[in-house]
Amino acid sequence: MKESKKVPLWRKTIYGLGTGGGNVFSQIGAAFLLSYYTDTALIGAAAIGTMFVVCRIFDGVSDLIMGAIVDKTNTKWGKARPWLILSGPLTFLGIVLLMHVPTGASDGMKLVYAYATYIFMSVIVYTIFGIANTAMLPLMTRDRDDNTMLATFSAVGNSVIGLIAGSSITPLVLAFGWHWASIILGLVAGVLILISGLVNNE
Repeated sequence: MKESKKVPLWRKTIYGLGTGGGNVFSQIGAAFLLSYYTDTALIGAAAIGTMFVVCRIFDGVSDLIMGAIVDKTNTKWGKARPWLILSGPLTFLGIVLLMHVPTGASDGMKLVYAYATYIFMSVIVYTIFGIANTAMLPLMTRDRDDNTMLATFSAVGNSVIGLIAGSSITPLVLAFGWHWASIILGLVAGVLILISGLVNNE
């Protein structure tokens, strides 16, 4: 990569929007997922709290593993870009699965489903996205000023999309229910991430 390589403004914008796409899941997980599990899926709050703690431990390990995988990846598309592209459709799938707990199942089966889908989304998919998206930043340009601008666009996109997603979840759930809300939110997140991966190169 040439030191003088510059990233066009429109690509910076798309990279920022892709970062914001990942924040859609963060907004769901931070403010709404516990309510869905306890009030809609009718899973005990203590069991869900334990699940969150257990998955946080797994998440720390998965970050290290994914970082090593990206570092060892060498393709014609680059090191991080293939993983960022992959994380787009996986994010859509993960968000939808999260909020489709089989309400007619037994308490034990519902908890197993919650563990499986939350680990899939939080520990695997979100880690793939987070590591790949962060790794893309220095790979897109080595120009210091341009790198700083990319980081700024990433932070702005993260904040703006996060704000829009956070304020839209309740109206979407009230209007369409959790199932359709998850499809809409997952589609938005997945498309933003996928476009960022397809458009930006290393």
